[in-house]
Amino acid sequence: MAIPKRVIEKLVERDSFSDLLPYIAYEDGIYLLSDGSLGFIFEINPLLEIGSDTHRIITGLYNGEFFPPMSTIQWHVFASENIYPKLEGWKEKRRKLMESDERFTEERIKFYTQEIRDLLGIPARDFRFLVSVKIPQHESLRKGFREFLRGGDIDFEEWEKYLDNVRKIRESVKGILESAFLFPEDFNPSSLIYLLRELFNPERDLSRMFPYSVKEEIRNQIIDYSTRIKVSENGIYLNNHVLKSLTPRFYPEVWGMHEVHELFGSSIHSLREIPCYFFMSANFYVLDRNKAKAHLTAKASLIKHQSFGFLTQFIPRLRLKAENFDVIIQAFENGESVVKGYLNFFIRGKNLESAEHFREVVGGVWRAKNFELREDRYIMLPLFLHSLPLGLDPMQDRFIKRAKTMQASAAGTLTPCSFDWKGRGDGPLIFFSRRGQIITFDFFRSATNYNAVIFAMSGSGKSFLTSEIISSYLRQGAVIFVIDIGRSYEKLSRFLGGDFLVFSEDSNISLNPFSEVEDIEEEMELLKPLLSQMASPSKPLSDLEKSYIERAIKEVWDEKGKDAEIDDVVRKLEYMEDPYHRAEDIARMLYPFSRSGQYGRFFRGRANVAFRKPLTVVELEELKGKKELQSVVLLLIIYHIGRAMYLGERGKKKLAIIDEAWDLLGGQSTADFISHGYRRARKYNGAFISITQSLLDFYRAGSVGEAIIENSAWMLMLRQKGESLEEIKKGGKLLISGYFSELVESLVTVPGKYSEVFIYGGEQGMGLGRFVVDPFSYWLYTTKADEVSLLNRFIKEGLSLESAIEKCIELSKGG
Repeated sequence: MAIPKRVIEKLVERDSFSDLLPYIAYEDGIYLLSDGSLGFIFEINPLLEIGSDTHRIITGLYNGEFFPPMSTIQWHVFASENIYPKLEGWKEKRRKLMESDERFTEERIKFYTQEIRDLLGIPARDFRFLVSVKIPQHESLRKGFREFLRGGDIDFEEWEKYLDNVRKIRESVKGILESAFLFPEDFNPSSLIYLLRELFNPERDLSRMFPYSVKEEIRNQIIDYSTRIKVSENGIYLNNHVLKSLTPRFYPEVWGMHEVHELFGSSIHSLREIPCYFFMSANFYVLDRNKAKAHLTAKASLIKHQSFGFLTQFIPRLRLKAENFDVIIQAFENGESVVKGYLNFFIRGKNLESAEHFREVVGGVWRAKNFELREDRYIMLPLFLHSLPLGLDPMQDRFIKRAKTMQASAAGTLTPCSFDWKGRGDGPLIFFSRRGQIITFDFFRSATNYNAVIFAMSGSGKSFLTSEIISSYLRQGAVIFVIDIGRSYEKLSRFLGGDFLVFSEDSNISLNPFSEVEDIEEEMELLKPLLSQMASPSKPLSDLEKSYIERAIKEVWDEKGKDAEIDDVVRKLEYMEDPYHRAEDIARMLYPFSRSGQYGRFFRGRANVAFRKPLTVVELEELKGKKELQSVVLLLIIYHIGRAMYLGERGKKKLAIIDEAWDLLGGQSTADFISHGYRRARKYNGAFISITQSLLDFYRAGSVGEAIIENSAWMLMLRQKGESLEEIKKGGKLLISGYFSELVESLVTVPGKYSEVFIYGGEQGMGLGRFVVDPFSYWLYTTKADEVSLLNRFIKEGLSLESAIEKCIELSKGG
């Protein structure tokens, strides 16, 4: 039965719309509601994908014998555009590197909250997933509560029993959600008010926090005095904004729990995105098992009788209805509970025209999943109130007529509890999923190690992403070392006040490894493979030959300590007793690195490589013609970086980024060196990030590449060539399938807008994020020849780098 328009208008003529909301008070995880009933709300962390046990566990929730009849179980998904709490956490950790940093940070926040919609076509969002459960009172207690509100007495003993039962149910529900790995957390009034204020007050500044007052009813702290609410057949007006309600007329015949997240927009097909604020509720209530069975059995008998008659020729759905009743009756026989429920989707537009446009968009998204939606006009107000957390009222269902009877397992398939990955930690890196979900990521939020590999084909945004890693971690107080071939980070290093060290044949730099040694036993695992690689870069040494090197290192250290040089090792090997003369051969192989050899000047005297600043970029481009020297220098720089990590403050994060230089590393000796160095980095709060064009490059590099992969907790993949992806999948190099495999195959880079990155951390999480930067960062990070040339032109004219970038931004906007 539809509620007449005059009744709706009368309802909202009350003193305040707030009176229609159910929230009165809260204590110890329990909400007191306006009808005297009690309930609780959990916020859950959505799953990345539905596991084999997820449906069984959630079905078990609906089957819970601890629920009294008419208990409500609601699942809510809010596409909140309020990402300020996430950005505040990110902002608080940023440190000031230069005078203009504060402005840059505010510009980045403004870009994420206001301008990113134009770039991505959808707003930046933080999808909030809630579970709310309301437990009804006994009739006597309900009457007593009404009397109590009028000044009468209430049976406090009965009330305590009711409260105690709600607490027990709450713990049972929490346990079930935990077993499904949904990690439920209490959703307190402050969080509820903050979330619902965004819904009811669309014109208010989302960054403003409103403290919760225990002295005032919760519902009176949600709606602003300046928000005028009007209900019409076209929707609910929140000032000029319009809220519309959509419910399914028909549900698909075949449906799986793993598909529910696609009702919020597709993460594969960009044309199925929902570009507006919305929220959805899956509303269910528990039926009295015995009464429901008797009622449904009688109704099934009638429908079945009708379905065999001539009526089926005129009403074909009678046969389908009879089949559905058979399924439900069978569920009863199998001990399964039966619930009533429905899905309700709400969209909000800035005006009626935009709301109607979004209605069509959502209709298309749901149609692609075989749902047929209808707009709810004259019953929208009760539907809206019922779809709020703890708002569902089973007693009004007979008037609304939206709930369908279904077995618990069917309710499980409609339950929204999976979505896009939200990341790890609170930054410093920020991405956005294809549906707008903000992703905050930190390499150092890992249970194993902090190392990573990044692979991306040329032109897919690799240098941009690496520049953001450098800039963001540096602004969080990290110490960063970059090894590069190609000067990709020279401009960034200058801007951030780092050291840019060009390593050439004319460099007056000593890399003597002995200068850094404190404990020879501990350092031997690095020194032995290091000198083995110097002696034989292309062919692995035998165990016997390595033992000679180890012996020579120990003897030299015992005699000279930190004053030892490669010359001393060479001499020890020359005079070492060895019937096979292999020690003497190794001495000759090490000769190029002795004082008399062509590379000797890089290894004599005490090491003078100093990392004085938080950012150091070491450029090896000048050694490109001497691969042998280049590879040894690379290893020694990695060694000295490891020592700097060890000697640095343990509380500071330390990152060593090796960009396109990994191919200089080869041989088993290097693999041993890498394995030990990468493993040891975690002890000193350090991370190694290795960058190349394809994951296959690492595996083709043999033992060294495998050592890097095995000791890296994270993989970040940008767009890859189709043939590379096929080879990766066939070889089992990336353990993903189904939905995540589709994501990887669909990775794109849109020049000038964003690059898509698939972050893979195994059990620690995975997901696709779009990497987007503000205009200033774009020009700071760019390596495009024409754009770099334009910047350099302005700098030659006398502008600072910062001013030159501002000039380029102005020109790009047509200014």
